[in-house]
Amino acid sequence: MGRTVVIVIHQPRSSIFQMFDRLCVLSQGRALYMGVAAKSADHFAQIGFPCPQNFNTADFILDLVSIDSRTPESEANTAERVEKLARHFEEQSRDKMNNVEVQVEQPASQPPPKGRSIGTRRPGFFRQFGVLFWRSLRQNARNHVPNAITLVQSVLIAVLLGLIYQDIEMNQTGIKDRLGVLFFVTINTSMSAVFTIIQVFPAEKGIVSRERDSQTYSVAAYFASKYISEMPFKIFGPIVNGIILYWAVGLNPAAEAFFFFLLLLATLGLCAAAIGLAVGAWCPTQEVTFAVAPLIMIVFMLFGGFFIKVESLPTGSEWVAYLSPMLWGFVGVTTNDLRGLDGWECEPAASSNTSSAPGEQEDCNLVRECSTTGENILEKELDFAKYTRWEALMYLVLVGAGVLFVGYLGLVVTGNRYQPLSQERRFPRILSSRSRVAAGRS
Repeated sequence: MGRTVVIVIHQPRSSIFQMFDRLCVLSQGRALYMGVAAKSADHFAQIGFPCPQNFNTADFILDLVSIDSRTPESEANTAERVEKLARHFEEQSRDKMNNVEVQVEQPASQPPPKGRSIGTRRPGFFRQFGVLFWRSLRQNARNHVPNAITLVQSVLIAVLLGLIYQDIEMNQTGIKDRLGVLFFVTINTSMSAVFTIIQVFPAEKGIVSRERDSQTYSVAAYFASKYISEMPFKIFGPIVNGIILYWAVGLNPAAEAFFFFLLLLATLGLCAAAIGLAVGAWCPTQEVTFAVAPLIMIVFMLFGGFFIKVESLPTGSEWVAYLSPMLWGFVGVTTNDLRGLDGWECEPAASSNTSSAPGEQEDCNLVRECSTTGENILEKELDFAKYTRWEALMYLVLVGAGVLFVGYLGLVVTGNRYQPLSQERRFPRILSSRSRVAAGRS
């Protein structure tokens, strides 16, 4: 109920045609009949084109309104017939419109209330959300090729990283390798989610704008349904990637750390998807979106805490880092992996050979200052010791919620501003007839 279904029936037989309630006949872009289907044969008979007895009405109408282009003569004759049918219908419609008697609810001098539209009452928010959610979910599920590409990409990247970083050793060199792979996972998860969104969402905005102009649904219902329907597809890739990568690289073997790692990647993917929606909502075209989104993600990557510590940033620029989902994703995966992971070995420095006198040589093996516990690594290498993994997860959620709000504002602000179709604008002929009727009565 309440759904519009469009189908095509090729040459319906008589029993099927009798099931039609109303019929609209078009030819060459002009209307030839509009009304009750059962009365269509009588309409054409009155013009001089009766339907033969025991003949399918649908076939008769199709033959009557079609242009026969087999010969120039037949084409001219059928075109003249169609022109006659079209003129008759237009004159008939004009006469009906001029003679219509409408009960005027208010004086003609008073215009209808501003913004009032003709139509049924718009359904509530949850009804709108439900219909839009299932529509978007089905659309995403039908994108078999993009979904398959996402799966293959997640597996290939995980296998490649596993081959490069397999069995990272528990030494000082291994610390750098470990931090590198963790930050790469953060970048890959964020970038993949953003770019899969901006490839689709900006192109969808045109359809959404037209549906909004007709007041089909609210912006809030659409935006909420769009984001929630994207969730399963935005966490699928990161989870598959994380499951393979985690054990291939040899990260923290604790089961709790493994499942929290997957939770962090899923949350980071959803936060990055929110960024893609926000950028797409504010940018006017898909081309502009493709130019702006990479710039924003590069800035977030630079402020992600790997290339430079947050405390080392220029004064006044720290706020950019705190808005970066890559920072909180990196904080989360590093604290989850390193905290409680001790036993890191110190590497001796290279031998230093100095001669204080000819023939005299002194060898000394110096041990450089090194980090032997996960807490030391978080404090010295990253300055993340003050955070916990749960705090990082919380900040990711907050950043994602804030970005979603910005995206919602973008759809509201950048939406087309069209005046709702009022009675006067949609039915000028009827209103002009009302005016004439009112004038005649006065």
